[in-house]
Amino acid sequence: ERSTQNRCNVPSPSPPTMASAATPTETFRGLNFVNGTVSFTQDENSDPSNPTKNRRIQRSETETLTASVGDTGGSSIDEATEYPSSLLPAAGVRRSRRDVITVFQSAPLVWRDGEDGTLHPIERPDFDREREMLRAALRDAALSSDGGIDVGLAYETATTDRLGAVLASPGGSGVLHFSCHGLPDSLVFEDGTGGSQFIDLEGLRDLVSSGSGGGGLGDGGVGAKRGRLRLVFVAACHSLPAASAFLRAGAARVVCCRRDEPLRDSAASEFARSFYRALACGRTVRESFESARGAVRASPNVGSAADEADKFMLLPEDGDHDAILFGTPTGMRGRKLLPRTVSSPLPFSANLNRNQLACILPQPPQFCIGREVDIYRVVQGVLRTRLVQLTGSSGIGKGSVAAAACAYISERCHAFAFDSIYWLPLLSASRSDDLAVHLQRMFDLLRQERGGDDISLDEEYRLLRSEILEDLHSMKSIVVIDTNDFLEDSRRTNLSVFLLDIFRGTRDVRVIIVSRYDSNFDLWHNGMETKIALEPLDFATSATLFGAQCPHVTEGRYARASTPHGLRNILIRSEDQGGMRINDTSVSSKSADLFRRIGGGIPSQIYTAARSITTEQFSDLLSVASRPELRIKSRIELERKLTSFEDELRDAVDQCDYDRAKEVHGTLDELRSSRPNLPGLDRLRKAEIELDASRAKAVEQKDFERAGKVHGEMVLLKERIEEEEKALRGMSEEEAELVLRLIVDAEDDQCAHFDSCEGDSNWTTTWAIVKEHLPSIVLTAIPISLLLSSMWIWWWDTSKSASKDPGISSIYTEALKRNAPAGEHLNGRQKVVRPSAGKFLQFWRQIMAHAKS
Repeated sequence: ERSTQNRCNVPSPSPPTMASAATPTETFRGLNFVNGTVSFTQDENSDPSNPTKNRRIQRSETETLTASVGDTGGSSIDEATEYPSSLLPAAGVRRSRRDVITVFQSAPLVWRDGEDGTLHPIERPDFDREREMLRAALRDAALSSDGGIDVGLAYETATTDRLGAVLASPGGSGVLHFSCHGLPDSLVFEDGTGGSQFIDLEGLRDLVSSGSGGGGLGDGGVGAKRGRLRLVFVAACHSLPAASAFLRAGAARVVCCRRDEPLRDSAASEFARSFYRALACGRTVRESFESARGAVRASPNVGSAADEADKFMLLPEDGDHDAILFGTPTGMRGRKLLPRTVSSPLPFSANLNRNQLACILPQPPQFCIGREVDIYRVVQGVLRTRLVQLTGSSGIGKGSVAAAACAYISERCHAFAFDSIYWLPLLSASRSDDLAVHLQRMFDLLRQERGGDDISLDEEYRLLRSEILEDLHSMKSIVVIDTNDFLEDSRRTNLSVFLLDIFRGTRDVRVIIVSRYDSNFDLWHNGMETKIALEPLDFATSATLFGAQCPHVTEGRYARASTPHGLRNILIRSEDQGGMRINDTSVSSKSADLFRRIGGGIPSQIYTAARSITTEQFSDLLSVASRPELRIKSRIELERKLTSFEDELRDAVDQCDYDRAKEVHGTLDELRSSRPNLPGLDRLRKAEIELDASRAKAVEQKDFERAGKVHGEMVLLKERIEEEEKALRGMSEEEAELVLRLIVDAEDDQCAHFDSCEGDSNWTTTWAIVKEHLPSIVLTAIPISLLLSSMWIWWWDTSKSASKDPGISSIYTEALKRNAPAGEHLNGRQKVVRPSAGKFLQFWRQIMAHAKS
């Protein structure tokens, strides 16, 4: 699927696919690279008994290292990752900085519309695939039988600041590789905070020229500094203008893509692997270029391989491309190599700070699709405020968005400069990291029920708080707290107390709360807060995510739906349908049905639907999606479509094409269901007369607000009348008469059906209400019935046994006298009169008092 992505989809408001976060990469603890010398450093000042001191020592060492590495521009030279242990150079062996490839990768999350400020997501190139292929290429070259060249890889985030730093460093890398999106007039860099920066050609030329010391700015292209940048590879769409800018800025040669051509990720990665492997084996630039084009043509993983291979260009066309860029083939022979010693790596990337042993963070899902804007908002919230609340319903992807935001931040240590990221509850942590252990103990303490007691008075809480604040006081860290276990008010109160203490006792600590519900934490002016509520995914993103998870798509069982994007194009036939949400009412019934089948925009439901769908259900899904998307604007057009499809249904049945008959029958049902929403021309005109009378009445009563609303409804109604009349004018007289007759008959049938069902509907509605409240009625009636029955039995038994108890007999007789109607005498043979409700209660009290006595 990733092979179908290209690098020119910016700007694009359509929902993109974001690749998963970078694969965790092993890094060396204490590996120094200063002035071209690789050496291993020792921590002479480390103290095993004081991990906090060690962290501070490591932090100062790393800051000094970053400031002193002039030839790398602060880049991350990943020796351990890029080479097998048998190829690591011994201490003291010098490597030429000319044998390092600096890779600039740009993956902004969004671009902002300059007119209304709307954020649009940006599709992320497949950097994981590119890194793996570059690593494999240089490893193969180093292990080649004829002696490979030790070529290093330095990864940088493509920002103007980092590019300027690399170009300004003396003796810096002479080979630059740019992986980014491209436009015909600019390259898309990152702005350092997750957004995009469009570098126009003149600005790019000036930046490269000034950073590398000038030269080569005229038309001739060969200046005094022509040899400084020996090679620039621009792996982006429409990169020919950018290549010209690099040539004018002094680059000796540039590999690029043609001006009007998009570039697939798979083609760019395959070309780069073959190209750099040939260079590292000591071949010339021209030989390496032709070898790489041949590899793209022969690759089974590149669609339209021949066309993709022809897109690559080597400039200038008349330049000297017979140069060998990297060392000599025997450069690695005779070296004594040291075994690899690997420190505990920070998560996600080789570009992380090496000064903090962090806990293991949850990885983002493999397919984190359509959440670029939400991730950007989380990143911005972390940069601007101290507390970020990420809320949403169950299964909507709160944890995935938080994990992706942490991964994005951790991969860009130069831009964000956070020392560590902790996720509570911990998945795992280094035993030597006391801060992680203390945070987990604090998390467990906050989850305990305290019965209303103030947690700040607890002795254990105070000790843990002191330890945590001592470690976090001078650090810039992010703490992510998953509050699924904090639904009770008492636990949230404990969490609020802890947050307040954190913000009071530290300056650069940020907290991300992942919660199902929004909470009001009282920070007492100790920090601003950002609240982000996640919404369901739109139709297009849901279709792509469904296709990425569905085995019927990933296993290629259906030719027309063999990729997630292919399935999305089948399910969504029009662009305006792709951005709809599950609760939108302005969508066709077919699209709404398809949307519900694939999960309705909730990621967890999408995953469940994708993994559980059967072959028959998937075939039916494609069958429903293949029906034509009917955009009917008038009732006349609807009746004409119905007539046409009824004829087509008869033809399909006559030809025994029952599959086609099934599809047409479903389309007819969908069209008939839309009849109530499209009244005929006569009914529209009657409605116009009624609205006009209502508007006149509102004006007469000086109710101008209501008159304005009615006027707006009349405007919309007139537009519908014009649509009906327009459709009617495009028909012959006989056809128009036939269609109008069909409309009248259909409306008469509809009214007759409504009248026949109106009486039944009232009973149906009443019975529905009774069924809805039946449990409550039963539960309420049972105790009342039992109470009244017991009181009646007591009273009846008492009246029968009055002669047995003189006290009860006198009370009962007196009650009867007060309640007896006029003219009636109370003797043994006359009718007995029962007391009224009020008298009955009074009689009951007297009986109970007598019984007590």
